[in-house]
Amino acid sequence: MRAGVDQLAPLKSRLLVSRLLRIDLATWQEIVAGIDWKGTLAHAEDRDTIAALRLNTYTGLPLASDSFLSKLERKLGRRFRPLPVGRPRKLKSKVSGKIK
Repeated sequence: MRAGVDQLAPLKSRLLVSRLLRIDLATWQEIVAGIDWKGTLAHAEDRDTIAALRLNTYTGLPLASDSFLSKLERKLGRRFRPLPVGRPRKLKSKVSGKIK
């Protein structure tokens, strides 16, 4: 083993992900066993789909519908949509009209 290289890292990361997501790998393998992966992956996607996949890959955000993202945010208690870009605007005081 080379210094600083953990040969078990890929296995450890797979185990960690399966524990975090609570994936039953045996059930998952049954579900995907009948899929024609070669045909599925050979199918060309349209440009809009590719652009959406790339954007979400770069940002690390899930590619899903708004309703699904809302359910996911409520269930997991975390944000899955980007915040507005830039600094928040200063609020005007209702009483004096001055900027705080």
